[in-house]
Amino acid sequence: MPSLSEGEVVSRRSLTFLAALALGLAAAGPVLAIGVSVQIGEADAIEFEYATYTDEESGISSWFALNEFGDPIVPGIATYETEGLTLTGLAGFIKEDPFVTSVIGLINPMPFAQTYTIIVSLPIAPFAYNATIASSVGVTVTDSASGLVTASSVAPMGIYTGTVNAGAVLTLLPDPSSVTCGTLGCSATAADNSGLPLLPAGPGVATAIGITLKFTLSAFDQIGITSRFEIVPEPTTAALLGLGLVALVIARRRPA
Repeated sequence: MPSLSEGEVVSRRSLTFLAALALGLAAAGPVLAIGVSVQIGEADAIEFEYATYTDEESGISSWFALNEFGDPIVPGIATYETEGLTLTGLAGFIKEDPFVTSVIGLINPMPFAQTYTIIVSLPIAPFAYNATIASSVGVTVTDSASGLVTASSVAPMGIYTGTVNAGAVLTLLPDPSSVTCGTLGCSATAADNSGLPLLPAGPGVATAIGITLKFTLSAFDQIGITSRFEIVPEPTTAALLGLGLVALVIARRRPA
């Protein structure tokens, strides 16, 4: 089962794969839990049940937020609509390596800009960590009506926050950040891959990892966001020293 490639916007193939899994999942009768929510402005968050399907060979689980009819919110399968919000996609992958990904599609149906907060926080087996790695976000905005589309961060948060046990440990597209274009029907994309290298975080024991996305989107316009967050145990100084000694021994044994 494929996962999001590091630093890239999810491909059409990945979305098709998610949709195919969602169809099978809906027919299989999913196990439900709550760990996904969307908030519009200062209103109460809308909490979504989600379903998971785990590939036994890879250990990677697909997760899908479910609409009010129990259908996975995935392009080509189902949407979720309420006043101020149309969700066309809210899904991703998770594995207890651990990493989590989020793929969202959202339309602002109102004649004024609105702020949205999407929170994905999914449980994992207890995992000792002290670094993040291979984490990234890509944002694409599309104009639908006015000839101007803008998605921007909301101070003091960045558009993307990687979380451990609901606490922030990594910010990407930090405030102030924006994605915009100014012609009718235009699209624009921005990405932040600065979370790809190994970066210190924690240390601690994670029992849930997640991604929080917060942004203001212009009237009637569309946004798609793909994101990935991963935590790892950073190699200790002793381990790095050991690797260095092994490399030195190998180098000395090479013939002149």
